[in-house]
Amino acid sequence: VNHVETHRSLANTFNDCIQKNEQHFVDIYSIYVQQYNDILHLVAAMNDNTQLTAFLKEKRKERKPLSSFLILPVQRVPRYILLLTDLLKHTESESADYNDLSAALDRVKHITNTINENKRKIENASQCLQIQQSLNGLKQPIVDDRRRFIQQFIFVKKEIKHQRLFFLFSDVLIIANEQWRVKLLLNVRTLDVKMSDHCDEQQSSATS
Repeated sequence: VNHVETHRSLANTFNDCIQKNEQHFVDIYSIYVQQYNDILHLVAAMNDNTQLTAFLKEKRKERKPLSSFLILPVQRVPRYILLLTDLLKHTESESADYNDLSAALDRVKHITNTINENKRKIENASQCLQIQQSLNGLKQPIVDDRRRFIQQFIFVKKEIKHQRLFFLFSDVLIIANEQWRVKLLLNVRTLDVKMSDHCDEQQSSATS
């Protein structure tokens, strides 16, 4: 009986905490988003610091990239949704805890929806930073509030079997070799992409 009462108290306390601090949660994450962008811009601006660049590359090899740690607080709120949803599944609907957990879940979802736009901005900036840190010979930072990462493509020239990596952003295209060394950085406004007959034939044979 004591265990049940403790469980109910925890559910009620959590719901009460979320209810009283809902706007505070939103404000905290708004501040963190601003600080996150400031940190990314600082790291991006230090791209010429060989010691820092070598350290960050070593951490990426260890699967501990800086961007992954910086984004953890933003990923925390959606995990609350998973936790509360799982708790609801294992709580009887007649229980008072069920109502508290359900109310807390609704509030956390509302908080998540409010900060989702900022979360998307953070994820995009994080992708830009990861690409910047992975490329060699990049002469300028690519982390920019107005820049969106769109897609990465790999092209292979069959005659010499060399790969070219294409990183497409909303305003620039970066072309690198298979060692991730930058060969070209182009403004997308200057590009004119055309599909040749040879490409059409290749695409047709690939889909047939």
